[in-house]
Amino acid sequence: MKRRKIVPMNPADLEKLSTGRLLARLRQLQRCEESLALSDRDDEGPSDSIEFKDSPEWIAAHCQLKEILDRREHIPKGDELAELRRTKARRRKIT
Repeated sequence: MKRRKIVPMNPADLEKLSTGRLLARLRQLQRCEESLALSDRDDEGPSDSIEFKDSPEWIAAHCQLKEILDRREHIPKGDELAELRRTKARRRKIT
């Protein structure tokens, strides 16, 4: 299976993306291989995309992405939201 290329983006372009797109990019970055030495790939030619976690491009892209996501609002979903509802219902029963 061939993965889609992860191209470096500047912070201004990252800010424009929705939170969902940022999280998808984070998952793509997390799926990158650790290093070329641990990879089963033979070609070592230069690439304009981010492919390995030990590259300076990956580290910079990951840090930029985490900084932007840290500034975004957290919206609870799923189990977290259900737990908030249960807690609120318990409080109403007590009073």
